[in-house]
Amino acid sequence: KASESVEIIGSDIPIFPTGFFNAVEVDATGNAGNITIEAPQLSLLQGSSIFSETFGSGNTGSITLNVDNLAIRDGSQIVTKAFAGGNAGDFTITATKSVDIAGSNIFPSRSGLFSITEPGSKGNAGNLNITTPQLSLVQRSGVAVSTRGKGNVGNMTLKVDSLAIRDGSQIGTGTFAGGNGGDLNIIAADSIEIAGFDDNNFSSGLFSSAEPGSTGDAGNLNFSSKQIYI
Repeated sequence: KASESVEIIGSDIPIFPTGFFNAVEVDATGNAGNITIEAPQLSLLQGSSIFSETFGSGNTGSITLNVDNLAIRDGSQIVTKAFAGGNAGDFTITATKSVDIAGSNIFPSRSGLFSITEPGSKGNAGNLNITTPQLSLVQRSGVAVSTRGKGNVGNMTLKVDSLAIRDGSQIGTGTFAGGNGGDLNIIAADSIEIAGFDDNNFSSGLFSSAEPGSTGDAGNLNFSSKQIYI
């Protein structure tokens, strides 16, 4: 809990990542604890990260962020991830002013928020919930819940006043394997704007998908807003 701000700045040496990490290690059966951050301003810059992962049969903890403003830039990521039998934890963000996510041409990773199950895993991905007046994704950033294993994907729920997705940025749920994709629910009081492509001509958008080779079902895509611009 910080009275002013939490700023996480990445390292020029990738083998020494900068961030907050919580993990269930290989062959572990216990559950990981939760990560909770309360601060007026939370910033992740230059490839930094917050990770909650399970490599064993225990579950990851949840990630809970209570802030005024959240900024994620330069390939930085906040992730819950399952590699084995344990489940990835839920992911909840409450930002009273804004959530701004921006990518980078310098850092190879996609800036964003992700709940994932990896190939060979049996656990489920957690739910991802964001509540904020303004949610903005630019420069090929992303928010996603996806499964590449046997487990199912959690649901994603976004409650905002305005949502802007630009420059090839994407929000989605999906399955790449046997698990089912979760629902994507967006409630925007004022507007949803989707515009543009990235440098590789990938379009901005909202997606709920079952990818080629998968046997699981895609989830539903539900959204409501006074104004939608595409």
